[in-house]
Amino acid sequence: MQNDDGGWAAFEKNIDKSFLAWLPVEEGGTLMLDPSTADLTGRTLEFLGNFTHLNQYQYLL
Repeated sequence: MQNDDGGWAAFEKNIDKSFLAWLPVEEGGTLMLDPSTADLTGRTLEFLGNFTHLNQYQYLL
């Protein structure tokens, strides 16, 4: 699902809050954050553009 910032994350939507890094969990700072990344956003847009055959007037996202 698309994040509020327009990008796509790997696993969950909008899990990029900085306070999650402060939770007392071993490796919590890296395990609990799932920000949007350029790689996944690009792959998602490529998939939508090449394989879904949407036209420019369909509002999907």
